[in-house]
Amino acid sequence: MLSEPVQPAFEIHLPPPPGNSWTPVVTSFDPASSKLLVQYSVPSTKPGNWWRYHAPDFAAPFLFILALIFVFSVRRILRRPQLFDHLYCRACNYDLTPHPLAADPPTSSEQAPALPSLCPECGTSTLTRKPVEGLPAFRRFAPLIGFAIPLLLVPVLILCSRLEPKNSGNIAWPLQSLDQIKWWPIARPLVPPHQSRHFETYALPAGVRTRHTFIEDDPWNGRLTRDLSHYTYSRFSEENGWDNQAAIFDPTTGRVRTRSMGGSDTGFSAFHGYTPDEKEAVYTLISLVGPENICTARIIAVDLETLKVREAAQVKVAPQSTGPNSWQLPTLSASVCNSPACWAFLIVSGPDAGLLHYGTQKSESPGETKLTRSPSAGPSPLTHLSYNDDGTLLIDESFAVNLQTGIVTARPLFPSPVPATIYVNQMLLYSGTTLKLTAPINPKTTVPITCPIFSPNGRWVVITVSVSSPSQPPATKCLVFDLSKLPPAASAK
Repeated sequence: MLSEPVQPAFEIHLPPPPGNSWTPVVTSFDPASSKLLVQYSVPSTKPGNWWRYHAPDFAAPFLFILALIFVFSVRRILRRPQLFDHLYCRACNYDLTPHPLAADPPTSSEQAPALPSLCPECGTSTLTRKPVEGLPAFRRFAPLIGFAIPLLLVPVLILCSRLEPKNSGNIAWPLQSLDQIKWWPIARPLVPPHQSRHFETYALPAGVRTRHTFIEDDPWNGRLTRDLSHYTYSRFSEENGWDNQAAIFDPTTGRVRTRSMGGSDTGFSAFHGYTPDEKEAVYTLISLVGPENICTARIIAVDLETLKVREAAQVKVAPQSTGPNSWQLPTLSASVCNSPACWAFLIVSGPDAGLLHYGTQKSESPGETKLTRSPSAGPSPLTHLSYNDDGTLLIDESFAVNLQTGIVTARPLFPSPVPATIYVNQMLLYSGTTLKLTAPINPKTTVPITCPIFSPNGRWVVITVSVSSPSQPPATKCLVFDLSKLPPAASAK
């Protein structure tokens, strides 16, 4: 039997997504259940990417204007010849050099002929616009060559560096309609879409937004600590010079701290989570394929406060051959525990998929490596390693590894959260298999897009829904319910 529908304590309206879609949202409660952190991504434009994409649009007309100026300047010089030591009108290049009546030059007692006050050709006053002295053609071309040609090279270099050969992935330049021409040779640079990650903090129970910070990155594998104090991810892109960086973001201050783990020549990095005490972030750095067709994978731990980098272990892995001198690096998963000191390394894909390395770590040197095979989990491979608070190594939270014998055993399964379901004009929210409350909605316009997230103390629950209408694009909002204020009839028994 359904309980009485309950209105949310407050709603959080998120920015509209691009196109006809919904905004991906992640919600988290702090351990004290005193604040709610909502994170989402929105499209943004970096000045560098914008300029990279539109630079040809500015360079082409600039080059055209400079070329016209250059051509008309050359034409003006060639069509207006001058003689050395002669005077010429600035407007029409008429020779204004005074000519004496006598054939012989005037003596010292005679006065030299004066310049006419007006140009006989165009009528320009020689008093306000002084005549210019005649120069040879090469002297007149020198400033033009010295300034115009370097200026012409600037847009030429921009066009050559920004434009790319036309392929199926980029847009023809200068007009997109030229995509229909198969032989069209040039296209705009392929700039990937950029998004920024936003973090909004809401105080409970007031439901008031107290803080809004963001980062100009949208990491696909970033993760918050349990106390919501750090958001850690891996940064490796063209914008940072292909440097493998450990990036730690503070949602409270909006500050991002980075630490280099090696350049592009050292390999590729990935973020895998935190140690159980959440004092260090765990990364892997896999090298390029070596001369023996083997890669070296390192497990790196980065201190969240000091950014100190230490190597926890090092393992040899085999890449997947995809052709002559062509390799695909394997997908990896790693975890580190400080108490007891141990580490684990799982190869998810490649020739050694399912191979698990693990061992102990003493001081700064990696311990002994032992090998075992992770159990099969049906069609989906096991992909995630973690240590619980007592140092037990877990695989996908479903299997436990005995560090002494290497035996992998299945863990007891707990009821998984049931997604919110729609029943007539009500939305049912479950905790496990227990119905917690129902909320009134219009099923034609409102669709749940996440499972209900409950606070640690069980008082609060938040669910993200997408609301659409025929005349407006979809909107995304979070509905927050206060379970402590439910009437007796609203609780399911």
